[in-house]
This record gives sequence, structure tokens and C-alpha cells, in this order.
Amino acid sequence: MTSKKSLIGMLFILSIVVTMFAGCASTPQNHLAAVTVQVIGNGNVSSVKISKLTDTVYLDFYNPGGTTYPSIADTAKAGGITKIATVEYYKRNGILRLWTDYTTIVSGQ
Repeated sequence: MTSKKSLIGMLFILSIVVTMFAGCASTPQNHLAAVTVQVIGNGNVSSVKISKLTDTVYLDFYNPGGTTYPSIADTAKAGGITKIATVEYYKRNGILRLWTDYTTIVSGQ
């Protein structure tokens, strides 16, 4: 038979572990913020280009890219866009927030 102190100690440790995982085990959330930079007035939908860059941050403090969201200029340059129509930012948290993906999407000509 286990002692009362041992049982209380195990219940205390179990309650700490359950509390830790209950706070972290939320479902990933996607946040959207769209900003219009310049409106293209020609109405030619077939000439619209879309470029997307994603930067990943690990454990909320390690970021190999140096910034949170990829810059608008870098995203546009990667897609060959010279006239920017819209800019969108997305944030997606990984499992238990071990990583976070920051995405910039630029559309234009």
C-alpha cells in the first residue's frame, strides 16, 4: 500500500502536467490581415501575378530569417511583380505552438 504522502505527491505532479498541456493544446488559429497598397485600374485579370513567401519562427524566439513577416519588396521581387495591387499577411501556429508560420502574399503585375 502506498503512503499518503506519496499519493499526494503523485497527484500534485499529475495536476501540474495536466495544467501545462491544457493551456498549450489549443487548435491552431489563422489570423488574416489584408492591406491594399495600390489599386490597378486596367481590369485585366489574366495579367495578375501572385507571389507568396513564408518565414517560420521556432519556439517564438528563434527566427533564421531575422524578421517576422517576409517583406513586401522581397515577396514582390520573388514573383516578378512590379506594380503591387494587394498585400495579405497570414499567421499559422504549429502544434503546441512549437513553430509559427508567417506568410506574406502579394498580388499585382
